[in-house]
Amino acid sequence: MDQAFLLVAGRVASGPAGVYRPQPLDLAPDEAYYWDWSRRPAWGYFSKPPLVAWLIALSTGFFGTTSFTVRLPAVVLMTLTTWTLFAWARRLYDSRTAFWAAVTLSLTPAGVALGALMTPDAPLVFFWTLALYLLSRALQAKDRAGGWWLGVGLAVGLGLLSKQTMLAFPVLTGVLLLANSSFRHHLRRPGPYLGLGLALLWLTPVLWWNQGHHWITFWHTTHHFQPSFQGLLIAPAGAALFVGGQLLIFSPLVWLLMVAVGGRMSWPRAAGREGRALMLVIFGFWPLLGVLGLSLFQPVNPNWPAVFYPAGMVLLAAWAGGRVSAGPRLDRRRRLFMPAMAIGAAFALATFSLPYVFRIPSLAGSRIDTTARLRGWQELGRAIGKVLAGLPRRQKTFLLAHRRQEAGGLAFYVPGRPRVYQWRFVPGRIESQYHIWPDPTDRIGWDALVVWPALRPVPSDLIAAFKSVRLLTTIHRPGQPPGRRGYAVYLGRGLIAWPR
Repeated sequence: MDQAFLLVAGRVASGPAGVYRPQPLDLAPDEAYYWDWSRRPAWGYFSKPPLVAWLIALSTGFFGTTSFTVRLPAVVLMTLTTWTLFAWARRLYDSRTAFWAAVTLSLTPAGVALGALMTPDAPLVFFWTLALYLLSRALQAKDRAGGWWLGVGLAVGLGLLSKQTMLAFPVLTGVLLLANSSFRHHLRRPGPYLGLGLALLWLTPVLWWNQGHHWITFWHTTHHFQPSFQGLLIAPAGAALFVGGQLLIFSPLVWLLMVAVGGRMSWPRAAGREGRALMLVIFGFWPLLGVLGLSLFQPVNPNWPAVFYPAGMVLLAAWAGGRVSAGPRLDRRRRLFMPAMAIGAAFALATFSLPYVFRIPSLAGSRIDTTARLRGWQELGRAIGKVLAGLPRRQKTFLLAHRRQEAGGLAFYVPGRPRVYQWRFVPGRIESQYHIWPDPTDRIGWDALVVWPALRPVPSDLIAAFKSVRLLTTIHRPGQPPGRRGYAVYLGRGLIAWPR
């Protein structure tokens, strides 16, 4: 999802060939990859917990398999996120704050992407926001908070089934309970501990799956967090890249005001004893600052801090409406809030318009075409399907791809949606979910249609795995930037052995 989050594409309802497609965008490679997961329900997968695959399986199982039904859960979850954010902000402050918090979320490219692309971030942000609402109810309850704490545990548990980032929620909750004297009495009650136990209980099947698969999700996650002090030599560039990404996907003035208010409210005694503002700072600005610090040591994907923005948006809306003060100097800048909304609306409109803008011949497939990764997959799938259908041993031929991105795209768009395998560059190394699923060791003697980047040579061990390998054709995926010459399609005759 990390790359897909950058593809600020409009809400898409595309279908199979011959069906009206309101916007000319196919599934992003990560979306097709997660859809392929959904065909094999499990308690865990290579890089993420299972909920994204379960939701796709539920949607496509009820409504059939199209790119619209793959993305339908994202549309529903984004709607629920907006409603929940409204309810949470209204409980904290008032309806006006709630309205503008919901509007702020909707008028950002990130908000558009959350409701357009089916990735783990869609359920994660919803369950994070729901957990914030339930946490507020638990903190405000006087005598019967236990039920609300169990609700927090349930929401956190479902968030843990969405993405590993949800592990930060119990930590931030503990910080909040310790930081505010009016909340500390909850630490002497069973509610928070029962909620934590319920949340962790949801991890049991995921841990059970991982222990049977060499803890692959754990090792993949730690791979994302390998900071190096040598990175400080290029720290300004990494931090600037992170900030630039946030300005783009959350709208510049909205992000700057949010950071300014959050930073000012983080000063000692700035939030005073007021627990609401402190909650928003702890769940919004502080972890965002932590991600910024991480960007000084290693590359940071722009979607990583997504869950910290609901709190930031409520804080910004409360400040703009006069419910929170960030000091006289900053409070005088409240008049910038409405221009920030206007700029956000322009960015959101531009996001919706990108698929149409990049249909202009002079822009389509150019280096600035941010929708290129979501176009041409259906045409590529059809072309590969035609080649496959023309082979003499069609029933004894399987598909083999270079990367998981191509494997997922071909699995979804080749007619009949066949099983696609990914080549192992290093025997024994697991680089995607395709390497966890069974290899084609039961297909010795079969042929393979190998789809390989035209600019990359075919590995010698792949050639050695077949009796013969010959080039059939080269297929260009439409709408790609110059310099990408598409895919070379090879026929591998008679599989001899598959590397382990």
